[in-house]
Amino acid sequence: MLGQLLLGMLGLLALPGLFATFGLKVVYLILAAIMLCCLPLVSAFPPRFQPLSVFRQQPSTALWRQALAVLAVLTFYISLSAVWTFIGTIGSAAGLSPTQVGLVLAAATVCGIIGAGGAALRGTRRADRLPVWLGYGLLIVSVGLLIGQPLLVRYAIAALLFKFTWTFVLPFILARVAGLDNSGRLMNSINLVIGGGMAAGPALAGALLQHFASADPLLAAAGVCALLSLILIVAASAAGKA
Repeated sequence: MLGQLLLGMLGLLALPGLFATFGLKVVYLILAAIMLCCLPLVSAFPPRFQPLSVFRQQPSTALWRQALAVLAVLTFYISLSAVWTFIGTIGSAAGLSPTQVGLVLAAATVCGIIGAGGAALRGTRRADRLPVWLGYGLLIVSVGLLIGQPLLVRYAIAALLFKFTWTFVLPFILARVAGLDNSGRLMNSINLVIGGGMAAGPALAGALLQHFASADPLLAAAGVCALLSLILIVAASAAGKA
């Protein structure tokens, strides 16, 4: 997550100038170059899934708990993608200028890097509940702050807090999902679930924006999805780790 955000920040800094000079094709050339640079690293991956040793193996997790974990990730991504896709629209509807919205979102990217760095420093090996509860709680608060056409200060606080908590809590969510996976199949399916959530969130949010005069119903639905995700991941977690 931290590397992804840092690469995104470098892209935001470098791409506008490159667009002006070389056009849109520069994006695909850069992506191709990055993939070529990654090719030598493929050999570092193990050739196949390596199960835990006999002494470290745990009893296989019940399917219903794995299903709850998958639904937790799905609802989490529906919530965050629904809000983040239209967060600029929410600011514009509140009367903020494009410059103000752009500055806030640029600062939010920095907060996202800080959140991911904080999660990396804390680590996911300690089986405590504080990061998950704190992350979800602040995420729901940030969504609530966007309700009611916020002015600049409240909008900025909400956007910065949303981006920070999103990148902070996600590693702990995925760590809990990984703790339920004894075969590697569950984590393999998570990328598909994440893609589904990222696609479904904006689609559902767009439908709500078309049917209602304000973004408040969208934000309420996103808050409910985030709360539902918290309930699901806690229910799915191993006994004593919820």
